[in-house]
Amino acid sequence: MGMGALLGAGNQQHNKMNTETTKSTYICSGFRPVKAESNKEAANIFANREARKRYGRGGYCLGATASSWSQDGSLMEYEAIIGYPSRGQHNATVGHNYRFSVQTRASDLTDAVGSYKAHGFFLINLNLNDK
Repeated sequence: MGMGALLGAGNQQHNKMNTETTKSTYICSGFRPVKAESNKEAANIFANREARKRYGRGGYCLGATASSWSQDGSLMEYEAIIGYPSRGQHNATVGHNYRFSVQTRASDLTDAVGSYKAHGFFLINLNLNDK
C-alpha cells in the first residue's frame, strides 16, 4: 500500500469527524424528547409518532410545515397531515391535519430566561373576570 493511499484514508476519516453536527434536544407535549439536528427534523419525528399512535404501524406524516415561531427560533408551531394509505385509491391518504409545538429544551438554550421572554411567557396570573 502506497503512502498516498494511507494519507487518503486518514483524510476521509478526518473529514467524517469534521462533518458531524451537534444535535439539540427537542420537546413536544405528549412525547419523549428527541435529539435532532434541527427543529424541522424534530417536528417530522413527532408528527410521525402521532400518526403511528393514532393509526398504527401504517400511520405516517406527509411533512410538517412551520406556521409560526418565536423570535429566537427555539419554539415553533407546526402543521402536518397525518394519516394512513387509502386502500381503495392509489396514492391517497386518509387522515387529518395535526397542529403541534416543538421547543428546544431549556437546558440546550444559552439563556433560558431570555427565551421565555422572547416567547411571551410571563409569570403573571391574569383573571379576565375581574372588573
